[in-house]
Amino acid sequence: GDKGRSGRYRKEHELKGLQVWPEGDIPESIRIPGGAVLWPALRDDGDTVSLRFLDSRNEAELIHKAGLARLARIHWNRQIQDFRKSLHLGGQARVNAAYLGGASSLEEELWDKVIHDIFSYETIRDEGLWSSRLAEGGRELFPLAEEYRALISLVLETYGEVRSVLTDMAGKSHRPVFVKERLSEVEGLVPKEFISYYKPDTWRSIPRWLQAVVSRARKGTADPGKDHKSAGIWEPLRNRLSEMIENLSPMAGDEKRRALDEAQIMIEELRVALFAAGEVRAVGKISESRMKKHLDKIERML
Repeated sequence: GDKGRSGRYRKEHELKGLQVWPEGDIPESIRIPGGAVLWPALRDDGDTVSLRFLDSRNEAELIHKAGLARLARIHWNRQIQDFRKSLHLGGQARVNAAYLGGASSLEEELWDKVIHDIFSYETIRDEGLWSSRLAEGGRELFPLAEEYRALISLVLETYGEVRSVLTDMAGKSHRPVFVKERLSEVEGLVPKEFISYYKPDTWRSIPRWLQAVVSRARKGTADPGKDHKSAGIWEPLRNRLSEMIENLSPMAGDEKRRALDEAQIMIEELRVALFAAGEVRAVGKISESRMKKHLDKIERML
């Protein structure tokens, strides 16, 4: 039957141990004798890649992108090793990285991100296109890694500062529980995998978002009533968004994912506007009603 035919086809056509693109283009799908459709992909096997034929289109797409990233790593390996020697998270950023699994694992994530954003942000199946992407991408490696390192360092520096300010504040405050809640908010804003979780554009905003939490800790300690009122606006919207993210189907389209990404940025800017007004500037036109409208729009997409 189909299974046996697919198995035979795989045995004859799959390739292992590749360090360069196999000869020729890689079609999106192939129909094998007997009618079954298989989805070719380059799979990342660590030090090499292999050409595989999968049963699922979505799986093939994901696997193929990781395979492209691996091929780029193999191709530019020496340059990447050289760059890594000079591009370090240093100083206070390095110290604060300890909260998030340590500098070397964050540097590893930084390079994963750089390579993904240059070489495998889209699916390439054309051999000629891949070889020009590979060549042109080499020139972008150092400048992009340098830019990302600067942004990530700023996040780490601010994260450490804000943690120590809040810890200090909690020790002296007459509302220590309130201040400790802000500390766990800070930890929520910068998860261990923040490098892959947020887009690089969003990294720029995180230091501001962190400062806004400190501002809320101060203002809310001084005027609990006002803080309570703002929380009454913000928390239901935040909970509504969290629920949408949790219930997101793995098959959800790009448009919906983009709208949710945008909503996550909006909810943070709304937090800034509600709790840190006058001290930290919110970016973009943001209000409770805009936030509601955006969430309604996403619900209609479902």
